[in-house]
Amino acid sequence: MGYSSGYLWEGPHGSVRDRFLDAFMTDDPQAPLFLQSTHETSGRSAVIDEVAGSVWLFLTSPGSQQPERDCWLANTVGHDEQQAMDHYRALGLPPPAAPALVESGGVVTAPSEHAWDLRWSADGESVAAICDGEVRGFVCATSGSSRARFLNGDGPWGLAWDQAAFDQRFA
Repeated sequence: MGYSSGYLWEGPHGSVRDRFLDAFMTDDPQAPLFLQSTHETSGRSAVIDEVAGSVWLFLTSPGSQQPERDCWLANTVGHDEQQAMDHYRALGLPPPAAPALVESGGVVTAPSEHAWDLRWSADGESVAAICDGEVRGFVCATSGSSRARFLNGDGPWGLAWDQAAFDQRFA
């Protein structure tokens, strides 16, 4: 698992409810990306959130807004690659993935201008993040794993892509 610090739900960016409402109250095309969905059966919520130079997928515990799993989806253009990891930790924010681990396609320009979607597994224990029709990553509550399409190795941002693992959960 990566950096599930809980910042998203009660932290410097406010509560998930506040961020959710703010997303619908702005016409600013440059507003940070924020997308939320709740699975009816499992009671889990999924959130795609752009923060501090990266885009993340979060999966909550059932009936809670507390993040249980997370997955890095992309770095954003313009983030400061020189910022030390301690800087992000001190702010309670997940850091962008290390450039050495990011494959081509792992940097997204203006994330809010792309078409993002969430795809749930039938049981609601796994969720995938889709950008412009391509799956970028997924988290699975039961296995405790997260997989990111544009990571070239395993690390604190998630595990490298595994198509068979994705097909097993979402076929």
